Amino acid sequence: MKFLFSLLLFLSFTLTSGLQAQAENPPVLAVKAAITAFFNYDNEAYANSFTSTGFLVNPLGEVMVSPETIFTAHVPLFTIYWKDTNSKVKFLSADHRPLQDDLSLVRVKVNYRQFKNGVEIDQTTAQVSALVINTPASGWKLEFLQVTPVMSTEAGGAH
Repeated sequence: MKFLFSLLLFLSFTLTSGLQAQAENPPVLAVKAAITAFFNYDNEAYANSFTSTGFLVNPLGEVMVSPETIFTAHVPLFTIYWKDTNSKVKFLSADHRPLQDDLSLVRVKVNYRQFKNGVEIDQTTAQVSALVINTPASGWKLEFLQVTPVMSTEAGGAH
């Protein structure tokens, strides 16, 4: 009986998470893909997540417009500052509000941990807000993305 209960409990969690994954819609998946590309330091995939007129407001409030500008601005971050580091990303929550058939507002809360030589050097939780548009040629792309840190700690204390 105990085994049967454990099996049913396991299956309920497995089926629930499977249904949640299937239930995620394309605009949310597009934002999560962009965030994942960013934390994998895949500058090309990250920049290509944006429409040709898409813009990014980074955590410092800097505004970048177009995939080319976003790509160029992130080269030093990925190749110099974060060289020899890796990140682990965890999506904490996501929701979306359709504004039109081809336009959605998406909010994703994400936590990432950054490591260098196996030692955690930073942990941040951020709220990401995006306006996502379904382009006929490329599917769902980011027209607007804003990243707002809500908590960050570095080795040696909080800031």
